[in-house]
Amino acid sequence: MFLNSPLRLLRHTISLRSESQFRCRVSVIQFGVDTVLKNFCLHLGLVICLPFVLVGCHSPSTSGATFPNLSQKAAKGELHQRMVMLLSEFAEEMASADQLFLSTVPPKSKLLESLANLSDDPNPVEKCRLLILLGIAEINRGNERSAIEYLTTAEKLALEPQNNIPLRQQLEILYRLGVYHMRLAETENCCLRNSPDSCIIPFQPAAIHTNRDGAEKAIGYFSEVLEKTNGRDERSKWLLNIAYMALGDYPDNVPKDYLIDFGFATNSDLFPRFKNIAAESGITSFNLAGSVVVDDFDNDGLNDILTSSWDPREPMRFYKNFGDSKDIANAVVFLAS
Repeated sequence: MFLNSPLRLLRHTISLRSESQFRCRVSVIQFGVDTVLKNFCLHLGLVICLPFVLVGCHSPSTSGATFPNLSQKAAKGELHQRMVMLLSEFAEEMASADQLFLSTVPPKSKLLESLANLSDDPNPVEKCRLLILLGIAEINRGNERSAIEYLTTAEKLALEPQNNIPLRQQLEILYRLGVYHMRLAETENCCLRNSPDSCIIPFQPAAIHTNRDGAEKAIGYFSEVLEKTNGRDERSKWLLNIAYMALGDYPDNVPKDYLIDFGFATNSDLFPRFKNIAAESGITSFNLAGSVVVDDFDNDGLNDILTSSWDPREPMRFYKNFGDSKDIANAVVFLAS
């Protein structure tokens, strides 16, 4: 479905260009056709779409197509609206799909169907497997709470001795619950209460989580995995230390058996610290991660920034560098979306 949509769009675009016999002047960002270009580039990528756009910009049509009873301006407007309609359909098609990633995890709808088709006395191991996969499908879509619900149901099954859930599967459930609660903690703190110090190790006071619930629950699950593996699960040990750090409790409250010495005390002066100046520069959009291009789009000698979102309904954003500061990034401001 997702492969066909861009190809269909490309075919329509080429045919529309030949039908209308119009010439256009294209710049990297042409806000006059904002809806078309921002979504077109999002689906096909700048590298793929720009050559086709540029090839057709100054070339007259050879199709011989005409529009009786329509002025050239009216024809352009009609074709533009057709392109906008197609792009809108593709965007809604992708947004309503239940598998957005090229993943080994089956679509959520298929997993729910498999879960519903289990017998009245289902195999607990198979049910746990489906619940784990549903959790992965939800976390891939950014639905942390829904993912946690599926894994919590799986955890309850695993706690019943008569279900004979293998230790490997039990550990997978506990570890993922820790990760998903940590993801929720990041959303509720690092994203919704973002500061220039957010998510930069070692955590500074401004980066400490004020909503502690997610990280505290993550610590509980990572600790449980470590207890069941005699402290040998290195993934859980690492994330346990990060969770304590997010709460401002590292290193004092980390159990000694699980403490990782990052050497902050001895290396803090030697290790350069990244300074995040996005917010003070006006770059504050909050959306699904897409692509970013840093280039001198208007040939004024200063690098500008162009961003897109994974969500096809989101606009592209262009940040022009006005060069008002010695620090280029400080001079980049929000221009349009």
